[in-house]
Amino acid sequence: DDGLVQNSATVGAYLKTKMSELLDHPLVGDVRGQGRFLGIEFVQDKDTKAVLPQELGFSKRVQAACLAHGLVALGARGTVDNLKGDHMLFAPPLILNNAQADELVASLRKGLNQAAASI
Repeated sequence: DDGLVQNSATVGAYLKTKMSELLDHPLVGDVRGQGRFLGIEFVQDKDTKAVLPQELGFSKRVQAACLAHGLVALGARGTVDNLKGDHMLFAPPLILNNAQADELVASLRKGLNQAAASI
């Protein structure tokens, strides 16, 4: 009745487009997903898709930095073989709007830049 399914599809596509702008960052290797369920893969080398050293705990660094910028995000490992590789997962609520999607991506970029500067 509230148009949440349509909103999810529309805003989800918008969010993926905005998150895809993060591909300009040297450590973002891929943005993938569908609807509001999206993931970002972090890599050491964009051409070879070589993973970041496990001991850096990069996705957790991004997670902590994002939280400092008001964004709760889930940093995870195991992109490649359930052990190696860093990524983040996003599943914002059905009521997300475009302005909030912009805010999410802006906070993510700030957190990503902060974490990248720490390695």
